[in-house]
Amino acid sequence: MYSDKTDIFDFGVILLEVVSGKTITSMYEVEILKDLWAIADEDRVRRRSFADPVVRKGCSDESLRTVMEICLRCLAKETAQRPSVEDVLWNLQFAAQAQDYWEGDARSSDGSPASSSSRVTRSSRLSLSRRSDQVLTFPNCTISRTI
Repeated sequence: MYSDKTDIFDFGVILLEVVSGKTITSMYEVEILKDLWAIADEDRVRRRSFADPVVRKGCSDESLRTVMEICLRCLAKETAQRPSVEDVLWNLQFAAQAQDYWEGDARSSDGSPASSSSRVTRSSRLSLSRRSDQVLTFPNCTISRTI
């Protein structure tokens, strides 16, 4: 049976592929990576070692942890335990804001945090449209689905 919760599971698989850098071709691989990821979430070093090198290099720990947590929730076996589309969006926006804050700190020449106005402007890059087309836009990627 098809539902929004099926889409949420599929989106969790996509997140898993993006963050791990691995192509997933079976449910067995989803389960193995999900189990490894759950173990990796226990400490920062393991969590970062699980991520694709590109993600590891360019992603703050807080942002990575938030994305990993929402991914694991999306991949829950029971559909009732999976988050709503709105919850996924909220968590991804939080991860984007954490990333923006981290990037602002990294770019600050005097070591002080970047101004909040610059973080707010950049964090608006993630959006979801609820018309007949659903569109999720990231900095360099747009995911859309026509209903």
